Amino acid sequence: PAEVRGVNAEGLKRWQIPQEDIDALTGAYKILFAKSADHDEPFLTRLDLLQKTNDNSHVAYLCDFLRKSLQNGKFGRYLESFRHDSRSDGDHYFKKQNTVLGECNTTDPSRVTGGS
Repeated sequence: PAEVRGVNAEGLKRWQIPQEDIDALTGAYKILFAKSADHDEPFLTRLDLLQKTNDNSHVAYLCDFLRKSLQNGKFGRYLESFRHDSRSDGDHYFKKQNTVLGECNTTDPSRVTGGS
């Protein structure tokens, strides 16, 4: 399973992010994710507190991203909330796949199987 393990400080340095911003992101990580942190508060409460008490633009971006992903996203992905696929979209896709593959014997997306 995916888990947050830390801040990629070396990558941030490579992108010439100032050390004070890296320190701010590291502090945000500790508040939100570190196992050593006091996690008595729910995650969104800690996120609210971090947004209110921190004025770093990188931390603000992180908080905004996390909030959108959790509150508006599907499967934890914010951009998925903008998808509006219908059943006919899926049917059209699988018909196209059947034509391309020439092996599938069904257009039912839940039962697509390859030929033998």
